[in-house]
Amino acid sequence: MATVETIDFDTVFGEIAERLTKDHERRIKRPLVRMWDGDWNLVGEVYNEISAKFTLPENETGIGTIELPARYYLSRWLTDVDARSTDNVFITVDKDGARWAGMLDDLVGSKDDTGNRIVKVIFKSDFEHLKHILAYSNPFLPPEIQFPRLWLLFAYPPAFN
Repeated sequence: MATVETIDFDTVFGEIAERLTKDHERRIKRPLVRMWDGDWNLVGEVYNEISAKFTLPENETGIGTIELPARYYLSRWLTDVDARSTDNVFITVDKDGARWAGMLDDLVGSKDDTGNRIVKVIFKSDFEHLKHILAYSNPFLPPEIQFPRLWLLFAYPPAFN
């Protein structure tokens, strides 16, 4: 006769509770937000943001918005365009093993209700660059001679039953 292994329900419950606690701590952990110059040299990590929102819709350009106090060192670096070595500014946001990356699109300075100056920075995700890459329909011919325009012309027609 086979013996049945007994389960210690208190131990199993403790393991599940510990796993749920770790998962909760991982979710509320703040993302790693870094700003880079146009040559991908690290300028700094963002810790003093007022608000931030980064969206990544499927197969479309995502918009990232971050609001910083005007006295923050990254805000001063962003607004002083002449002092920057490059014009482009990149941002990366790492959270839960995923990375959102984008390039500066717009920079707006404003005041909030209490009179504090705010710098609102808007980024577009890397998918925007992908939209502007030239790809030839026939990679075996030079760009001047692109025949056929669609490779679908050479597809075998489906059989009709």
